[in-house]
Amino acid sequence: LSNRDAATATTDLLTAAADTTPAGRFYAASILASLPDVPWPTVVDDPALGPYARASLGVDRSPEDAAWLLMDAVSASADVMGDLDPDAVEVVSAEVLPAGRELDTLADAWRLPHPMAYEVLTLVGAHHPDKKIAKAARTAAHKALSATG
Repeated sequence: LSNRDAATATTDLLTAAADTTPAGRFYAASILASLPDVPWPTVVDDPALGPYARASLGVDRSPEDAAWLLMDAVSASADVMGDLDPDAVEVVSAEVLPAGRELDTLADAWRLPHPMAYEVLTLVGAHHPDKKIAKAARTAAHKALSATG
């Protein structure tokens, strides 16, 4: 960013984030969140970047947006071998899921067209310390698996 025009660089990073993996999108959005004048309104209707745009613009997170951000954030915790990090579940869930609305957020998470939905929901179901949240995630994972095959 320091060697380029800031407006062009942020637009290019936003464009790249729309066409990358969940982890790439998460990391790109993390960088963009620290920059001024990001053209978030241009991607508010984009299925992959809309949740980041609405969060950056101060719009309250819908359950769908929170679920999408959870899936991206947990996906980004994958190590180089491709395994999802169970220790990240509690930390990421606390940061992304709206307090008191965790169950609502997970209830329909399986319907999202996220490429890592089943894997993330399975991980949350296996490793979240709150038994009710873990059960909601397992139920959603089962529905996600049934819907895909």
